[in-house]
Amino acid sequence: KEDPMEVLRIYKEKAWQLLQKKFWAGWLPLWVTLLLGFGLTVQLWKRKTEQWLQPTPLLLITYVSLGFMLFFLIQGILAHPSRQYAAPIDVFSALLMGVIAEYGWRSLMLKKGLLCETTGKN
Repeated sequence: KEDPMEVLRIYKEKAWQLLQKKFWAGWLPLWVTLLLGFGLTVQLWKRKTEQWLQPTPLLLITYVSLGFMLFFLIQGILAHPSRQYAAPIDVFSALLMGVIAEYGWRSLMLKKGLLCETTGKN
């Protein structure tokens, strides 16, 4: 019979292997990308009433990206911890980096006074 603790240890090892792999063109390990995504979600949630940011679409894209990244991470853990099963994470990592870039750009434009705080337009 299989020991349940041994099975959990194997799944934990597979998860750690996938979290250490560098996705998005080999730039960041997956755990860093997920951490950035969850941090962005917290920031957008705190500022969801601010008009200049228009956070609703950004939040939705972030939720979808993180959700699919987690689904493919789970698929990789359950199947095999190779990039073959987790390859679509690259697409959602790129999408998440785009949302982070837009959030940063809008914040910078607001700080420089190039973006109206009430309308979100120039």
